[in-house]
Amino acid sequence: MKIGIISDTHWGFFSTEIINSVRKNRKTSLKVLLNLEKRIMENIINLFKEEGIRIIVHLGDAVDKANNVDQVLLSQIYFSELASNFDEVIFIRGNHDPKKEEYFKAIELQGIRTVYNEYEEILPKVYAVPHIPTLKTEDLDKIVEEILEKEEVTTIMFHYTPSLFKFSEVETVVSEYAVEKAKEHNVKLLFGHIHTYADKDNVSIIGAILKRSRAPSDEVVAIYDTETQNLTRIDLSEIRRKVYVFDNEDGDGVLIGGMEKEIMKEVTEVDTIGNKFLQLGFVPGFELYLREQGESEEMIKKYSDLLKNLM
Repeated sequence: MKIGIISDTHWGFFSTEIINSVRKNRKTSLKVLLNLEKRIMENIINLFKEEGIRIIVHLGDAVDKANNVDQVLLSQIYFSELASNFDEVIFIRGNHDPKKEEYFKAIELQGIRTVYNEYEEILPKVYAVPHIPTLKTEDLDKIVEEILEKEEVTTIMFHYTPSLFKFSEVETVVSEYAVEKAKEHNVKLLFGHIHTYADKDNVSIIGAILKRSRAPSDEVVAIYDTETQNLTRIDLSEIRRKVYVFDNEDGDGVLIGGMEKEIMKEVTEVDTIGNKFLQLGFVPGFELYLREQGESEEMIKKYSDLLKNLM
């Protein structure tokens, strides 16, 4: 079975980055962000559909700040877009994602399957381990041992760091012991969390979907065959270039900070997410978005009640 994998989207992160770099009109900058980010997601969705992918796994860190209302609501919209385009979407909690259960319940209302408080089998022979703040390395060792005792396991997915790529001494890691045990059982270990992709033996770090200024990043998504354990990464730099970078007269790439006027020409002035959210405010904008998607008032109230507890 071939599935699509995305990781570390940190939706909404660029709002701060763009506003700080441009330092002009906050609404103009945010409108650019919302529409360009949406266009990137549309390109990624089309890319997976062209490859015949029907199942998507998000390996965590949907948002950058768990207490940022704008990012939380934007992530709901992007999950909705994924759910409407694929047969199944599975989201594994990362360390940046909200800890409150209401966030995941709201995503589940859209038909997304969430993994946020304990490991579980998400697909045949494939297990997922979400980021849980209380877990230590020895706990992860036990989880890996428990999973390996099950029949016909091919893959374990994590939002943690494998010890062979550890960045910090205080970071909880999946130990070399766990990696070796998985290798003995011919089990592939796939990781989100780190933004630069890497491969070593039975371990693969997927890489991030978008660049962030404070971390090294590789702009990739992946297609993974759960039976053969073959992982193929797809470089998103050309997609990002089309959406975020425009050529000047000399043919050189010019980054967004210097091209606001040109970018705004590319942003539709009517019926865009950016316009609605800026005119109405994020919460009413989200409710309007749901109505336009055909959601019932009863369902919209369920969303609102869940999300109010996050704000």
